[in-house]
Amino acid sequence: MKKLSSKRDRYAQERANGLNQSNSYLKAYPTSNNWNSNTLYVRVSELEQRPEIQQRITELRKPLESLLEKNRTKIIQRLIDIGLNDEKVNTSTVTALTKLLDKLLPTKTENKTDLHVKTFEDYLLEWKNG
Repeated sequence: MKKLSSKRDRYAQERANGLNQSNSYLKAYPTSNNWNSNTLYVRVSELEQRPEIQQRITELRKPLESLLEKNRTKIIQRLIDIGLNDEKVNTSTVTALTKLLDKLLPTKTENKTDLHVKTFEDYLLEWKNG
């Protein structure tokens, strides 16, 4: 892979850490804070489409994805326990927890004929009935 400039690498690091494209660009290129939004979006789009940027983002995400995969079950169980045991849980907490868990849960199945993908609610029902 072609070596990235420090700014491009910073952009890739911010993207790998979960920041959106525009905010990643603003952190990597601070002078872009003075640009109008259209210019920013064009530059962000151009940078995001570069193969070396995509490759670096993927490279940076691999260790985190590997760690997450190894600990996925523990993380899901802990989030469910927190959600069910917290007396102060409100609708926004449940919504945020559901979104997070849906991201953590598998979205693909090995058998393409099995189209059912478990959601947080499925796991919660299993846990309650379990």
